[in-house]
Amino acid sequence: MYLRSFFNPSLKILKANQTHLQLIISPIERHFGATIGNILRKTILRFTVGNTATAVRIKHDDVLITHEFQSLHGVNEQVQELLLNIKSLLFKYSDTKHITAMPSSLKQRYENNLSQLEEQRYTPTFVWLRKQGPCTIKASDIICKSGLEIINKDSNICTITTNSTIDITILVESGIGYVPGMQQSIRNDFIALDALYSPVRHVSFYVRRFHLYEEVFLDIQTTGAANPYVSFFNAIQYIKQKFQFIIEAPKFKQIKKTKNSRFKIKS
Repeated sequence: MYLRSFFNPSLKILKANQTHLQLIISPIERHFGATIGNILRKTILRFTVGNTATAVRIKHDDVLITHEFQSLHGVNEQVQELLLNIKSLLFKYSDTKHITAMPSSLKQRYENNLSQLEEQRYTPTFVWLRKQGPCTIKASDIICKSGLEIINKDSNICTITTNSTIDITILVESGIGYVPGMQQSIRNDFIALDALYSPVRHVSFYVRRFHLYEEVFLDIQTTGAANPYVSFFNAIQYIKQKFQFIIEAPKFKQIKKTKNSRFKIKS
């Protein structure tokens, strides 16, 4: 009986920059393209780490704003609009490792030791601003600690029409997925925000079928807060660790039914 050997897939990069990655994984055994595409898509969407504002403290003329329905005299925006503007800010750590040379195959990927890329963990960080009007406050006016930067610096925060002063402190945290504000831990003087951590905007795949094999076309788009190439390989690392746990799991003892109890572990 003839047994066909497994294919050794290669990775072909079609497009790669800080926000967009297009690649092809080929060749893959027939009927496995959709399986690989699905697990990669779900893992990238669910487990890509991002940074976002999770809470904010606002003082207007040294008066603390305690809820989102409070009014701000001399400011064009309501508190709700101001909070939405803060939630739209995109944060990233400038010391995050980025890949400049994209390997063209999975073999080169291992030779370049990209398997050492690990999920980076950061402690919560505070950023702040203090401005006196009249002026328009932009994201570039926010003072960030070393290592943290804002991508969309031209975004408007609010507009002050009088000579009043506004003082804003923002808590930035790292995480995955989406966490509603009501599930955030309550902090003194802070208003909790709905946190959308994921920096991934879009992930899709297409399977092209040939007579003997398939190839998977993968398209990843991010906000720029995460390199899509790093997100792709972090997803592969996550999947690898899950299956590695199964391989290395201890052997379980066989169980059998008994009269006194439903199941009993054999000695």
